[in-house]
Amino acid sequence: MKSDTNYAKLSGKRVLITGVNGFVGRHLAEYLHAGGVGVSGTRRSNDGPLPGWVNGHSLSLPANEKQLDTVLAGCDFVVHLAGRVHQRDEEGDDLRQAYHSVNVLGTLQLARQAVRAGVKRFVFVSTIKVNGERTFGRPFTAADQSAPLGDYAVSKYEAEQGLLEIAVRQGLEVVIVRPPLVYGDEVKGNLARLQGLIKKGVPLPLASIRNKRDLISIGNLCDVIAITLVHPAAANEIFLVADGVPFSTPDLVRFLAGKTGRRARLFPFPVSLLRLAGTMTSRKPLVDRLCDSLEVNTEKTVTVLGWHGIPPR
Repeated sequence: MKSDTNYAKLSGKRVLITGVNGFVGRHLAEYLHAGGVGVSGTRRSNDGPLPGWVNGHSLSLPANEKQLDTVLAGCDFVVHLAGRVHQRDEEGDDLRQAYHSVNVLGTLQLARQAVRAGVKRFVFVSTIKVNGERTFGRPFTAADQSAPLGDYAVSKYEAEQGLLEIAVRQGLEVVIVRPPLVYGDEVKGNLARLQGLIKKGVPLPLASIRNKRDLISIGNLCDVIAITLVHPAAANEIFLVADGVPFSTPDLVRFLAGKTGRRARLFPFPVSLLRLAGTMTSRKPLVDRLCDSLEVNTEKTVTVLGWHGIPPR
């Protein structure tokens, strides 16, 4: 851990991590445990085993109050990671309701029960998608008006607004963290698929893309989450987080290739034709993310928390 001063404040405390079996949850649990912090965690009933030092519970949100009381017992802080995540090709009213039920109603139910249980601070790991899907020459800032697109991002935004209302009305300290794409060992999703193509040596038509996308390493994300648990100035604030060194898509491919000891196989291809191919194959969102820019201004995070991400290496 980077700051003995900050993390000494967690000594003897217990942190509940929802979604502890997920990519971020596993790394955060190990990060806190290494600093001597007690860790409780929730997971879905069909997830795999947890380390013996995690006080684990099976839980799906929304849940009944008795379950939540059991899960929250003895916890001083909550880091809420669990949620209904975005999946490819999903759409429709049923999906919209599923996002709202889990990501909004479930989150707010957990926060209200946390107040009853005496939890001091509730850290909600949201998404940069609340700001929007792309930037046009100016990075997103924490002060920007929110512009979520799609049911997933809207559900995260609505959860944020509900949490800030609970903070005002019920006195719970709330911190909202909006990360961009997270990378690191054992990552899943589109980044894992890209890594798989690189490992197989598949030539990729991405050399002509000239974008800028901010990402955050799992180590940096764990570090800034831990700081938001204890920093006095973090209460009831929204923080945008990133490594601070944006990648172009070709640079990202080269970076990932270097991590696996492979050579990036890139060749030029007109970006306009890439976008057309995405539209014709129902992969427009994926192609847009490969081609568009998404830059993040972390000035508030640096100024308020004194946190600087470690550059990718």
